[in-house]
Amino acid sequence: MDGIGFLVVILCVISIVLATASPFATLALKMRPSNTHFSPIIPYFMPPQNILGPAAALQSAANATGPAALQGPGPAAALQGPANATGPAAALQGPGPAAALQPPANVTSKTSNQTGTAGFLSKGTINSLIQTPTGNWIATGNWSMSIDNGSLTGFGTNMTWFNSNGKASHTHEFHNLRAGAGTIQGNNIIINGLTDVGTNHRVVWKNVPTTISIQGGKTIRISVADNATNHHFAGQPVFGLVTSFIPCSDVPGPNMEVLPSCQK
Repeated sequence: MDGIGFLVVILCVISIVLATASPFATLALKMRPSNTHFSPIIPYFMPPQNILGPAAALQSAANATGPAALQGPGPAAALQGPANATGPAAALQGPGPAAALQPPANVTSKTSNQTGTAGFLSKGTINSLIQTPTGNWIATGNWSMSIDNGSLTGFGTNMTWFNSNGKASHTHEFHNLRAGAGTIQGNNIIINGLTDVGTNHRVVWKNVPTTISIQGGKTIRISVADNATNHHFAGQPVFGLVTSFIPCSDVPGPNMEVLPSCQK
């Protein structure tokens, strides 16, 4: 056989092979990209263009396709903070234990007229003079007062009054003071209330409006209503001196302060 005959045989074999090729080869031929080498013997399988790799599977569900669409709010999403958080610290913000320890906004401090010591024991003498149309009357005696935690717990006076000519005398007592309103500013005290007034150790006038003031812890002034006492004191106050003024408290104070007890 000459060369032409051999070439004809080769061409026939190739035609038979092409005619009897498997469907997979034909499918591969149709799917072959124009710039890819194709072998009719080994089928060429291209990866589908819509298959997503591992990196794409981590994308959010909003733009994921295929397996990525099955993703949901996993552990990583559960650790994210609120929508308005700006970072890890902001995401941890909230009404935690530290916030619970903060005082409310509408919390206020003690009133400014309160003093650190709202109790004292005080006593002194009565040294007074009352002038009347029939003569002057001189008083001598003593008084005592106790206040505990801002409340009056005791007050009383015992006085003897002498006519200036030395021919007459009698006693007066102020007891059972029921405090109404008043102020305590250090050793300056003003108390308004009702008291019982006695003469010669017998109560004569009850519930007499009374004002007692201590100035600078040095002097005391006692005023009783003139009409309620039958004008007996001629509308004039009774004066005295403070001989003892001791702050007291039954509750220990700040900075290791312990004062004498207010209980007599």
